[in-house]
This record gives sequence, structure tokens and C-alpha cells, in this order.
Amino acid sequence: MQPSIEQRHGIKFCAPLGKSFSETVEMIHSAYGQHALSRTQIYRWHKAFKDGCENVEDEPRSVRPSSSRTDENVARVKLNDDRSWINDDRSWINDDRSWINDDRSWINDDRSWTNDDRSRNNDDRSWINDDRSWINDDRSWVNDDRSRINCDRSWINDDRSWINDDRSRINCDRSWINDDRSWINDERSWINDDRSWMNDDRSWINDDRSWINDDRSWINDDRSWINDDQSFKAKQPH
Repeated sequence: MQPSIEQRHGIKFCAPLGKSFSETVEMIHSAYGQHALSRTQIYRWHKAFKDGCENVEDEPRSVRPSSSRTDENVARVKLNDDRSWINDDRSWINDDRSWINDDRSWINDDRSWTNDDRSRNNDDRSWINDDRSWINDDRSWVNDDRSRINCDRSWINDDRSWINDDRSRINCDRSWINDDRSWINDERSWINDDRSWMNDDRSWINDDRSWINDDRSWINDDRSWINDDQSFKAKQPH
């Protein structure tokens, strides 16, 4: 297969896939390098295949007419070739303009999407700002609650200080009570000592009483002897 025919098959493959002329040229040049077709030929075959052509072979030509090579004919051929190049360049320019217009439409579409995204971002930002304001309000409530908690804690600490003062006073009162109890115990010990002395005194008194009773019994005995003597004397004759 000739290289040109092979490249035409490649162009025919790229055209129905929606590949642009620029992309097709880039693919053919990257595949075949210096042996690639010219841009004009690639454009001609790309346009033909895009318009529905199926044949990759050159169209049959009629028998070449007799001609003579003169300076006038050469100049006319060169002029026609230059005009064909100009027309090809103009077609290229028009194709590039159409692509530029397509790119601009895509750019405008992208800009519209960008504007829509920006509006959505602005809406999201407004929601974020609203959420932040709610968060700040919640923080202010939290700070108020914390201040109230601190106030309650200060009151609790004051109550604790009063409780500690009361406890210290209670402890002082207890110490006084303990001192009073020690004094009471001391007085009780003195009372017990006094009672022991009193018991000793009572024993002495009881001893004295026993002596007194003994003395009384002796007195009674003496009295009985006296009475006996008196009765004996009364019985004797005078």
C-alpha cells in the first residue's frame, strides 16, 4: 500500500470520529513525520471524507491533452497555482474562524457556568456567614452561661468560706467544751477525794460512837452495881 493511500485511510478514520482538521494534521504528522502529506492534501481529503466521500483512490482523469511548454503557459500555470494556494489559505482561514467562533461559544458557555458557580458560591457564602452569625450568637450565650457559672462558683466559694469559718468556730467551741469537761473531771476528782475524806471521817465517827457506846455500857454497869449496893444497904437492919 502506498504511503499516501495509507494516510488517506487514516484521514478517513479521523473524519467520522469528529476530529478537527488541526487534530487530524497533528496526528498524521506525528505518525508519518517527514513523509506525511501536506496540509493542503490533508485538508482536501478531510473535507471530502467529511462530506461523505468513501473512495480513497484518486479520481480517474481524462487523457492528457497535447500541450506546449511556453513562457506564457508556465506563467499562467504558476498564477493558477498561486490562486489555488490563496483560495486554500482562505478556506483554511474560514475554517480557523469557524473553530474560533466555536471556541468562543464554548468560552461563553464556560463563562456562564462560571457565573452560575460564582452565584452559587456567593449563596453558599451567605449561608456560611449566617451559620457563623448563629455560631457567634451561640458563643455569646455560652459566655453568658460561663459567667453565670463563675458567679455561682464564687457564691459557692463564699458559702464554703462561711462554712469553714463556722467549722473553725465549732472547733473552738468544742475546745472550750473539752476544757470545761476537763475542769468538770477535775472537780469530780476533788469531790471524790472529799467523799473519801468524809468516809474516813465517818469511820472515825463510828469508832467514836462505838467507844461512846462502850462507855455508856460501863456507865450502865456502874449504875447497876450502885443500885445493887443501895438495895443491899436497905435490907440490912439498923
